Amino acid sequence: MDVKEILPFLIVKYQKYKKDKIAIIILIVIEIILIYKIPLNKLESILNCPEKVKFIIDYFSFIFFYPAWTKTILFLVLATLTIRWWLFNSGRLVKPSDRFIVAFALESDDIESRKIQKKSLKKLSKKLDDLKVLENFKFIEIGIDLFSTNSEAETYIKRKAISLVVHGNISTEKVNSKKVFSLKDFKFSYQYHCSTSNNELKNRITNDIDLMLSHRNWIIEDDNSHKGFETITRNFVEVLVSIIAISSVFNRNLTTTSITLLENLIPYMNKYLTPNSVKFDIDKNKLSIPLHLLRCNRLKSILVDSYSFLSYSETVNKNYKNAIDIIHKAINFGSNKSLFNATLSYCYYKIGKVDLAKQYNENMKNEKDQKTEYYTNKAFFAIIDRDVESMISYYDKLKNRKKYEGYYEKIINFLKEEKGTNNNELLDYGIAILTYSHICKDKGRKLLIAFIKDYGYPEIRKKIGYILKLSNGEPSSTTKDIL
Repeated sequence: MDVKEILPFLIVKYQKYKKDKIAIIILIVIEIILIYKIPLNKLESILNCPEKVKFIIDYFSFIFFYPAWTKTILFLVLATLTIRWWLFNSGRLVKPSDRFIVAFALESDDIESRKIQKKSLKKLSKKLDDLKVLENFKFIEIGIDLFSTNSEAETYIKRKAISLVVHGNISTEKVNSKKVFSLKDFKFSYQYHCSTSNNELKNRITNDIDLMLSHRNWIIEDDNSHKGFETITRNFVEVLVSIIAISSVFNRNLTTTSITLLENLIPYMNKYLTPNSVKFDIDKNKLSIPLHLLRCNRLKSILVDSYSFLSYSETVNKNYKNAIDIIHKAINFGSNKSLFNATLSYCYYKIGKVDLAKQYNENMKNEKDQKTEYYTNKAFFAIIDRDVESMISYYDKLKNRKKYEGYYEKIINFLKEEKGTNNNELLDYGIAILTYSHICKDKGRKLLIAFIKDYGYPEIRKKIGYILKLSNGEPSSTTKDIL
């Protein structure tokens, strides 16, 4: 077999295995043949070039006088560059990216199957571009020999900082004399973009992604390829975007991007909902809900959770206007308004809109599980309005109300922060009475007696006297000893 026969044979082999280990061997062999079989002295004619460019040729003229060295040096340089290029091209090395990297390791039976693969990925990119989310993704094709099991794929994505790997094979088979391309052997290995030490959250993410993956049609019939490609493209869009969004939603650095993906994906999926698709079988007393509807509703719930998580994060970071905008987005999307009343009240107060803050606090008045927040806020608003009677009354209502651990510490810290910008001595009473009722009796007693010594307010002196059993609101000699 001469060179003219060997080269085409090697090129065909390379096209088939270009992402696998054998490909680099084929490339090196091709380079050896090309470099060591071409006589360089046939190129000496370029030395007779015009004077204007001769200075450039002079730099390389040595190759025509030392062909043995030239060939070896050229081979080493070219081989080094080729190996480096192939390592990246096959997924052995992956360039870091600020986008979500999605890798495809798909084995194809024949040329037609490879065409199906390329066409499917091309349609996927176009559809994501139509949805205005393509800029969030970076797609790469990698070697199918990088891993053989799902656990190996998971190890690979962690090592290479890849978000998702789609791996499996596209098989060709005959069904009722029709040529069918089956993509049903796909596996989706993904990275959890959140703390995996939280098993409850990890299981929740896994279950949500399993719902997005289950019972999908991955088959293209040759005589109905348009419909098949549309189905495959839709599957890819729904699966890839939902996996990335779900797995990254509780990562503070990625929540905003995750929300963007869900905001664009949900309307796309809603287009495929069938009206009146929920059916109730009276005889069997059974409700039938289509799987696609379950997926859409679950993604909506995840989006609402994402809004909540992001609004909390923005509030903690003191981006109050952003938090308010995100919460209103959640409410417009159908979220339960009552979940956000406390946060909206706090954020509106922080941006100086006290009337709105009071309005959202009033929304909690009849919410049984929000009574504590309601009374806490009412007491604070009474402080800033200098309504002493209401302040005493609402702090009285909080006396025996329990909340999650750290709640009252958080409120006390808030009141202390307010003292730095608000010269209102009633804040000291709020700090003192909450400390006494919920943190430490001794420490609270000292703060309450200190308040009596520093300020007037007969109503407050009387209340503190009643609480501490003081004579006429004045500290007894015994009580003075603890100051």
